[in-house]
Amino acid sequence: MNQKLQAEELMAKYFSGNISTPEKTKLLDWVASHEDNRRYFDDMLQLWGAVDDYEVDFEPDVAKAWLNIEDRLDQKPSLSIEHKGATEKKLNSGRRLFLRIAAAILFLIVATYWWTTTNNQLVTLQTALNENNQFELPDGSQVWLNQNSRISYKKAFRQRNVELTGEAYFDVVRDESNPFTISSGETLTKVLGTSFNVRAYPEDEEIIVTVTSGSVELTAKENPTQKVVLQVNEEGVFAKAEQQVVKAVVENENSLSWKTKQLGFNDTPMKDVFKAMEKFYGVNFEITNDRIWKCEFFGTYQNPELDSLLETMNFAMGLEFEKQGNTYIVTGGKGCGDK
Repeated sequence: MNQKLQAEELMAKYFSGNISTPEKTKLLDWVASHEDNRRYFDDMLQLWGAVDDYEVDFEPDVAKAWLNIEDRLDQKPSLSIEHKGATEKKLNSGRRLFLRIAAAILFLIVATYWWTTTNNQLVTLQTALNENNQFELPDGSQVWLNQNSRISYKKAFRQRNVELTGEAYFDVVRDESNPFTISSGETLTKVLGTSFNVRAYPEDEEIIVTVTSGSVELTAKENPTQKVVLQVNEEGVFAKAEQQVVKAVVENENSLSWKTKQLGFNDTPMKDVFKAMEKFYGVNFEITNDRIWKCEFFGTYQNPELDSLLETMNFAMGLEFEKQGNTYIVTGGKGCGDK
């Protein structure tokens, strides 16, 4: 590859902000080495600036572009000039100018294609079973992913759009001119800057958005009239079967337990206790004594081990637990009467 082609490749990286320090030094040395190089660099910078404000899917046919250029070069200009030497001089001058323009156009085509392809690449962040993790998005927003969850977004991130499968807590940097949108299953969640949780596992019957600060708009994709605006301590629930969105006050203090690493119960009915434990630990409970549904449970547990919590329930309520695969069979317990 000759020096000019190498320089054009480096210019594409430089203009798109993807150049390394050694490559930048090499490019600037080439620009400074000759006045023609500097002029060529300035021309390319102006051409690049002309398309910098556009974000389009672009797939140029470079071979066809070259053929069009060659066809133009092969055409004989119809000039009526008496002196042959003057004519040849003007033709050569015109040919050099046209070649310069053609090279600039071709560079723009290739560079724009390279830039668009690079910045439209999808970035995927994900977690495995029994793993959650925190990530920073390109705009500075923070996201915490619960287990078996995944988000993806375009590398350029000019439009703050992400796609979520699973559960995530977002702390979004405020930008009123560029809303932050989350596509999760059959819903869209739109915010300017706020903190909230989205639970959207494919196997769940509901998609739930819980707001901890600011405000959030939750909309059904297939029916935009199904829409709610949520404030602090409110949650929106999209029922997949009914294709409906409803709003409610947050009553489940464990809706963010996977992130806070804390389970809290304040005279909580046992049905809600086991539901919270199932989500927190990723297990199932099968109850054989219906009388315990009338019982309530109390206590705050920071980052509790499952076995330790089961021992506490055994001591306090007389419950017995038998593990079968990923399911715990719950037996024993005297129940709590008819209160």
